[in-house]
Amino acid sequence: MFRNIFLIICIVFLSGCASDPYFNDFVNNPERVELNSQDQSMRISYLSRYLLESDDRAKLESEISNSEYVKSWGAGEYSTLTSMATDIHLGQIGSSSGKALGNSVFIGGVVLGEIFDGQYDQVGQIFLPKYVDGTQLETLEQAEAFVSEMLSKKIKVFAENNGYQVSCILECESLNQIFGLSSEQNTRIGYHYWPADIAISTYVKGLKEAPENHARDAMLGFNAKWQSDYGESLLIYTYGDFYRGDSKEVKIRDRGYKFVGFGKDLNEVKVGRDIRKAIFDNPYMLLGDSDVYPSQIFYDGEIYGFIGTSKRDFVKFRMVEASVE
Repeated sequence: MFRNIFLIICIVFLSGCASDPYFNDFVNNPERVELNSQDQSMRISYLSRYLLESDDRAKLESEISNSEYVKSWGAGEYSTLTSMATDIHLGQIGSSSGKALGNSVFIGGVVLGEIFDGQYDQVGQIFLPKYVDGTQLETLEQAEAFVSEMLSKKIKVFAENNGYQVSCILECESLNQIFGLSSEQNTRIGYHYWPADIAISTYVKGLKEAPENHARDAMLGFNAKWQSDYGESLLIYTYGDFYRGDSKEVKIRDRGYKFVGFGKDLNEVKVGRDIRKAIFDNPYMLLGDSDVYPSQIFYDGEIYGFIGTSKRDFVKFRMVEASVE
């Protein structure tokens, strides 16, 4: 809705918008390239399944749970869930498919510790194994410290690779960090809009011990020891040319977590996607958003795309940045 309002305003003031680098970048959308792997489509769809409506999510969970790949991943304690999912998939619980699908959501939630009969517009999640790059994450404190350091490193690497000086502005060793990036450069080849100053804010709604879920682990490719809550439990805010008051202090917003939100939102411009792609260049974190255009999911160094969430295997595309003329 806000995007449409913005575009209407720009149409009214077309001449001004046409010369504005931010607007030109805003409308230079990445292109959707169809995925050539059904397995990858199902995998990314499953990991971002809370973007789906509950019935479609139930179908996807049931189908994944009954796949030979998942059954071979862990056959022991998971056999009970597989049996349940098989009954549900065949419509043998209740008198209608709608009731069967409702039971699928319920049973999956009871067994896996996740009950949510709804749909998110955005999902952000973290999954960690017990060992990451030789680091043992035995305790919750170790896992959360690892996430804090990982996010910090990803942001600093992006800054260094793109000519920015980076400094931590607030809560530097927490899960709710705010970084400021600054550069002498405010233009760059290949970009309509390149901000001289960027604020990046992170928020993680804590971690918890991951319940047993062989479908999740098979799709991740590792056994999860720790995870954030399902749904929207990881947020990344990015703003360019953010506002500083007369005292040059950065203005901070607070919604129970702190972030810089006074500037040009980078969520739908190329540099903002670059930042998220750099942060999510690993199999431990995922970020999906159906509120932006085009809808997109960041995972393991790729940007995936989808059109609507009415099918269980809804993730059909990989996103490729459009050229800048």
